[in-house]
Amino acid sequence: MPSMAALVEMHAIVKSFGNHRVLGGVDLSVDAGEVLALLGDNAAGKSTLMKVLSGAVVPDAGRVAIDGREVTAPTPRRMRELGVEMVYQDLSLCDTVDVAHNLFLGREVVGRFGLMDERAMHERAAALLGSLDIRVPSTRQRVDTLSGGQRQAIAVARAVTFQPRVLILDEPTSALGVAEVEQVLSLIRRVRDQGVAILFITHRLQDVFSVADRVAVLYEGRKVADWPTAGLTLERVVNAIVGKPA
Repeated sequence: MPSMAALVEMHAIVKSFGNHRVLGGVDLSVDAGEVLALLGDNAAGKSTLMKVLSGAVVPDAGRVAIDGREVTAPTPRRMRELGVEMVYQDLSLCDTVDVAHNLFLGREVVGRFGLMDERAMHERAAALLGSLDIRVPSTRQRVDTLSGGQRQAIAVARAVTFQPRVLILDEPTSALGVAEVEQVLSLIRRVRDQGVAILFITHRLQDVFSVADRVAVLYEGRKVADWPTAGLTLERVVNAIVGKPA
């Protein structure tokens, strides 16, 4: 019997900006309930590859498939419809409004007469955060008063409100303290356990061995490694990142 297709498959992805080739024919796949860490030095092509998957960047060649079906003319809207969400490094939170309004920004809960139902929105926000074990003092607290780890958690929670099948995280633990890093990693595990495929870009190799099921490494726009983390050594990962032969 033929093997079943992975939830996400990217085949021979090529992308250049002007004369600079950023991606030189990259293959990548990830399945439901799997955490894939995407590693590589600066300018290796990691963010560009994930923006291709999210529909934010149009590749010059190659194809993206979800459930074995090629996605024609992928756009951010189309990829979101297919269940792909991306949390960017800048989080894109609105600092001057509260937690609940950030979670439902652009999708506010509306009651009778078309008016915003503040009570329902805060109740739903509290229920969502509780289901993900995200702790904040209040859903009425402004986001700019939260810690870095709490802000990252709110950004992930907002993506989860769209019920994604695929969640892309760009450097989710950068510039966080030790306790905040563990909070975010625990959140990644909980979302994974809901059957979501997670791809995350990181430079923190300790996070990789803590939460990832598999590691893919890009070097100068090409995938040079794709390994399960079980039994993998730090030295082997570092050698791949800097372009040394395995």
